[in-house]
Amino acid sequence: MSYLASLSATELSLRRLLPLVAGALLLFVVFLQLRRRSRVPSAGRPGFQYDFGRRTLAALLALALPALLVGLGAFLFAGGQWQAPLKSAQRTVAAGQDRAGGSHSPQPAATAPPTKILAPDPSAVTLQSGDLPPGYHVLKANKASFSTGSDAYPSWDVVFEPDATNPAPAYPLAESLAVVYPSANAAAGAVDAQSGVDRGGGAAPYVPSSKVGDQVNVWVEKTSNRPDYAVVRVTWRYVNVVGQVSMLTPSRAVRPEQALTLANREQERIKASVPPVQSLASQSGS
Repeated sequence: MSYLASLSATELSLRRLLPLVAGALLLFVVFLQLRRRSRVPSAGRPGFQYDFGRRTLAALLALALPALLVGLGAFLFAGGQWQAPLKSAQRTVAAGQDRAGGSHSPQPAATAPPTKILAPDPSAVTLQSGDLPPGYHVLKANKASFSTGSDAYPSWDVVFEPDATNPAPAYPLAESLAVVYPSANAAAGAVDAQSGVDRGGGAAPYVPSSKVGDQVNVWVEKTSNRPDYAVVRVTWRYVNVVGQVSMLTPSRAVRPEQALTLANREQERIKASVPPVQSLASQSGS
């Protein structure tokens, strides 16, 4: 439609210029005629040639100028009347396009609610001795250490072992870990990175019967230094908190659901730990 509009405007401009060009050509012809007559020897009284040329020029101008003005006015009026339907048609088409695309007109983007960020005490959400079967105690508990430079994040790592009076423990060792990341995206990336490490180490995935948190991965890995044992590792994310429960178990009787039971207990602690806050910085500054 814009191409047709520009083409019509060009033709209209040419029509408006034609009277002006015709008038200029007429004046040029008159000038040439007067110039030719001035070169012809006069046959009458002195001054006749000059008087005749001046009178002729005045008469021609008196006739030509009104005709040019009338013609120019008629063309301008006709051009305006000719262009008006085109503009009206353009407005009609534009209005039709607006009505047709009304349902697809962009709507103001709704403001997304702020993502909740949890800031629990990691040592309070990891497993306690009472969460395990009777006959276990804490072997060690300290801040988690990472090889990826994530030590700055609040974390806690606790390892349990059977008591000396426990003759038939369900598993020789169990570990509970919690890390509080600054955002849910960072926590999700950490879970994915751990899955990559487990996969690269030859671990086999296990599909749990129930979900833990917002994102969960379960892997079963054979140990290299103790061939008779395997490690069941459950890693999950809840908002911006990553939890992990690992269990050393005999390879002849691997029960990933045991580790999932402990993971669900830690998840309950995470959910019940603290109310959601907007940012870790705001909580630390209060």
